[in-house]
Amino acid sequence: LVFFLISALSMFTTMTRMTNNQRTLIGTLKALGFSRRRILFHYVSYGIWLGLAGGLVGLLTGPLVIPPILFTMQKTIYILPEWSIAISPSSLLIVFLLLMSCATSSYLACRGQLREMPAQTLRPKAPKHIKHNCLEKSKLWLGLNFSIQWNIRDIMRNRIRSLMAVIGVAGCTALLIFGFGLRDVVNYVSFEMYEEINIYESKLNLVETPGTEAVESISNSLNGQWIMEAAIELRNGDLRENGTLTVLDKGDKQEEIRFKAENNTTISLPDEGTAISAKMAKLLNLKTGDTVQWRLYGMKEWKSSRISAIYRIPIGQGLSMCRMEYEKQGERFAPTAFLTSERLDNVTKTEAVKSIQDKKELMDDFNSMLESLKMIILILVLGSLSLGSIVLYNLGALSFIEKTRELATLRVLGFFPKQIRTLLQLQNIWLTILGIIIGIPVGYVLVSFMLSTMPDSMDMAASITPLSLFLGIVITFLISFSVNLILSRAIKSINMVTALKSVE
Repeated sequence: LVFFLISALSMFTTMTRMTNNQRTLIGTLKALGFSRRRILFHYVSYGIWLGLAGGLVGLLTGPLVIPPILFTMQKTIYILPEWSIAISPSSLLIVFLLLMSCATSSYLACRGQLREMPAQTLRPKAPKHIKHNCLEKSKLWLGLNFSIQWNIRDIMRNRIRSLMAVIGVAGCTALLIFGFGLRDVVNYVSFEMYEEINIYESKLNLVETPGTEAVESISNSLNGQWIMEAAIELRNGDLRENGTLTVLDKGDKQEEIRFKAENNTTISLPDEGTAISAKMAKLLNLKTGDTVQWRLYGMKEWKSSRISAIYRIPIGQGLSMCRMEYEKQGERFAPTAFLTSERLDNVTKTEAVKSIQDKKELMDDFNSMLESLKMIILILVLGSLSLGSIVLYNLGALSFIEKTRELATLRVLGFFPKQIRTLLQLQNIWLTILGIIIGIPVGYVLVSFMLSTMPDSMDMAASITPLSLFLGIVITFLISFSVNLILSRAIKSINMVTALKSVE
C-alpha cells in the first residue's frame, strides 16, 4: 500500500513537471481551438498508458522474481506435489487500480493549466502573490539572515509542493526503517530462540516408543533434561485454537529451556498449574488465574488447567507445564527428546535415538528458513530506494522549474552559483529533517502492523536497532542531498534574459 501511494505521488510529480514544461504548448493548442476535454484526455492518457505499461510489466516480472524466493522458505515448512506460479484475479485488480491512480494523478496535475485563458497560458506562469505573515512583521524576522528569510518565503509560497516533498521523504524513510526493522526482527528471533530461550547444546530426538531401558540408559550417561512435545487443541468457551504442548522434567544440573515474561524478564515454570504463551492467551482471551481446556490430538477427553503464568515465545504457541502437573492430569509422561548442555559430536545413535541435533545445526536450519525472508527485505529496501529517489528527483526538478525566475534574479543581483546552491540545500535540509521525523514513527508502525499479521504460531516483537535508524536516516539524507546536488548544477545553464522576460 505504501509503495502504491508513493507510485501515485511519483506520477503526480512527473505529470506536474511535464505540464509545466509544456505550458506554452497547452496554450497554443487552446488558441488553435482544441477543446479543454480533448487536451485533458491527451495528458490523462499519459498516466493511463504509463500505468498500464508499468502494471503489466510488474504483473509479468513479479511472479517470476518473487515466488522463487518465497518458495525457498515455504519448502522447509510445507510439502506440495507441485510448486507452480499462478496469477490471481486480485493481481489484475491491482493493475487496474494502479492505472486509475496514475490517470487520476495526471488529471489533478494538468487541470490547473487548463483553467486559464489561452492568452494567460501562452505566457510564463506569474509568481504567486502572498501576503506578509505574522513572522515577517515581527522583529524576529529582521534578525534572520537572507537565506532563512528567502527559504521561509519560498516554502510559504509553495505549500503544496513543500508538503509533497515532506511526504516523499517520509515515505522513503518509512520504507527504509520498515525494511531494516524487519531484518532486525528476523535476526533477533534467531538469537532469542537459541541463545536466550533454548540454552541447550544438543537435542536427542527419540523414536516414537523408545523403551524404558533406553530412556534410563540416556539418563545415566548424560546430564540434561527430558522434554515431551505434542500437538494439542485448546479451547475457552467457543474459542478454539491449535497449539503445542511442552512438558518438562526436572533438569539434572540446570533447566535447558528458559521462559521469558512479556516484560522480557526470566520466569520459572510453575510447579502447579500451567503456563500459556502470550499470543495463545490473547487468541483465547485468557489471563493469569483463568482455566484453559486442552486435549492431545487423537484423545476425546478434555483436561482443565489453571493458568499460573504467561510467557512470550517467538515461534511455537501453546502450553508449557512441568512433568508433575502433567501427570496430575492422569496422563503418562512420554518423552520425545533429551536436552543437554553437553556437545554430543562423538555420540553414536542407538535404536531409541532417531536423530541428534546440536544448537548450530538447529540455528542453521532456522536461519535457512528465514533466508528467503531476508531476500524479500532486500527487495523492499531496494524498491524504497528507487521509488524514493524518483519522487525526490521529480519534486526537486519541479521546484527548480518553478523557481527559475527567482534564481535568475539572484544571479543578476550578484549571487554566485555556489551561494545559490547553498541556499537551495538549506531548504532541502529543512524539508528532509521534517520528513525523517515523520517517517521514523510511520516505519515503526509499519513493522508493528506487519508482525501483527503473522500466523497464530508466531509472536514476534517489533525491535528496531539504533544502527537501522541511523542507516535509514543517513540513506534518506544521501538521496535527498544527491538529488539536490544534481539539480543545482543546472543553475549555471539558466538563461537569465529568457527567465526574466516580462510576465505582464
